[in-house]
Amino acid sequence: PFVTLDPAGATDLDQAFALETAGPDIVLHYAIADVGFFVRPGDPLDAEAWRRGLTLYLPDERARLYPAALSEGAASLLPNGPRPAVVFTVRVDEAGALRLDGAERALVHSRAKLAYETVRPADLPLELAELSRRMVAAEDRRGAPRVEFPEQELERVDGRWELRFDPRLASEDDNAGMSLATNLAVADAMLDARTGLF
Repeated sequence: PFVTLDPAGATDLDQAFALETAGPDIVLHYAIADVGFFVRPGDPLDAEAWRRGLTLYLPDERARLYPAALSEGAASLLPNGPRPAVVFTVRVDEAGALRLDGAERALVHSRAKLAYETVRPADLPLELAELSRRMVAAEDRRGAPRVEFPEQELERVDGRWELRFDPRLASEDDNAGMSLATNLAVADAMLDARTGLF
C-alpha cells in the first residue's frame, strides 16, 4: 500500500512510498512516476524535456518539464487509480548504510495523498521516523553539511509580491530522508556501473 506525501498546493505528484522491516533493516520501496510509459525516447516531448532539464517554480506558476496532462494526471501517483511507476527498493541497515536491492517498473496504487502541514504521525508507517533517524545519523558520521532552509513562499498582496517564511516541518525532514536514501543508493549503483547523468 503506497502513500504519497506532498507539499501543500502541489497537484502533480511524482513519488510514493511504502516501508517494511526485514530483521534489523528497513526496506524502503520508493516509487517515482514512470513518464517513460507515456513519452518515447527521442520524440518531440522527450527532446523538450531534456532541453529544459527540470521544472522551474515561479511565484504564480510552473514551467513544467512535461505538460500538466501528464504531470498532474496520467503520470502522477495520485491515489485515484493504478499508475505506472519505477519502484526502487532500498535496504537501510541500523547504521544508515544503504544498498539498492532492485529497480523495476510496476503499477502503483497510492492509498492516500498526505500534505506536510496536515499529516499526523499516525497517518504514516511506523518505520518512517526510524528511517529518518538512521539517515541523519549516517549524515553526521560522514560529516555531511546540513542546510535546512525554511519554506519560502511568494504571496500576492495588494498587487505586490511578499516573501513569507514558514518553519520546516518534521514531515518534510522525514520525506527528505527517504529521498536521500534512494538517491544515494541509486547513485552508488550508477557509479559502480559507470553510467548515468549526474
